[in-house]
Amino acid sequence: MHAVFMPYGKKECVDLLLRDMAAQKLQLKGWKKDEKGNITETVAPWIECQLRVLPLGVYEFIFPKEYLPQVLTALWFGRAEDSTYNLNKEISVFGIKIRPIDQIKKFLRIEDPPKFEQTDGILWYQENIGIIPIGIRYDGEIQEKNGYWHEAI
Repeated sequence: MHAVFMPYGKKECVDLLLRDMAAQKLQLKGWKKDEKGNITETVAPWIECQLRVLPLGVYEFIFPKEYLPQVLTALWFGRAEDSTYNLNKEISVFGIKIRPIDQIKKFLRIEDPPKFEQTDGILWYQENIGIIPIGIRYDGEIQEKNGYWHEAI
């Protein structure tokens, strides 16, 4: 799962946020099953996340889909009205009216996020920072040998 956003604010603070996100690890809860489907052992592997830089000052946080509500809450999805920048408004360029966010979404193949319930989220440094949530991207699902399903990167 890929959450796409644009951070803005004091440069040092934005750099701290991006550093915190790049160093993030999340713990998945899972189980090992025997041939009959009975749970034999509880496992909790640590999953590393990744932060990518996209064109136009856009960032992409890649994470397991099990953490969708926490990550989207931490990145202000569902709270876009709190942002001081509104990319949804129309602007006129050489007499042509466009919406910048629509052009960015089309160029980067970004979709609107699904409905989710706001949670406590993940704690990242967000003082003097604003985040413009743009959307999410899906990749194909793959299954590993141990039985976990996840998004292909």
